[in-house]
Amino acid sequence: MRRFPGNACGVLLVSFFLLAPLAMAVPAADEPEPSAGIERFYSISFDDPQWKTFETTGDMRDAVALDEGRFDDVPTEEVLRAVLEYPLIGDIFAFGTTGLGIERVSEHCTALRVFLERDDACDVLSRAISNTEQAASSVQAPAIAKMGIPFILRELHAYLESAEGGGGMPGRALS
Repeated sequence: MRRFPGNACGVLLVSFFLLAPLAMAVPAADEPEPSAGIERFYSISFDDPQWKTFETTGDMRDAVALDEGRFDDVPTEEVLRAVLEYPLIGDIFAFGTTGLGIERVSEHCTALRVFLERDDACDVLSRAISNTEQAASSVQAPAIAKMGIPFILRELHAYLESAEGGGGMPGRALS
């Protein structure tokens, strides 16, 4: 019997999030329209034709950059929604550990940086994890991107819990 290498799970997760934009380039016929009344945080997403015109990750980051003041009066639940809608959030899985990935992505994702600084972030994540379907329903993203939400919620929660406990580098190794 053949056995997968020890890092197969990590490779699969990284592949999923790195290849997701390619799968999202063709809009699905059954893809729901953005919910009425729910504000979109980002003016562009993976399913926008303009997204395919970006030549670098820096161009993509610039297109979805938000001002930190945008979140001054926004409840933490909505900041989490902005994190989950961030088109490059899957990059948290592109580093040696998700902890390192979260730290690196928070350098250019304002929503993630603001969320991690909120006192109630861990509680908000716990509630979102306990009802992942409801948490995902308000996220304005293609269905394939929503598939990663449970993984992202768990990794963010593990990161915050590890950081609160004073442990070393939070996050799990991908190998």
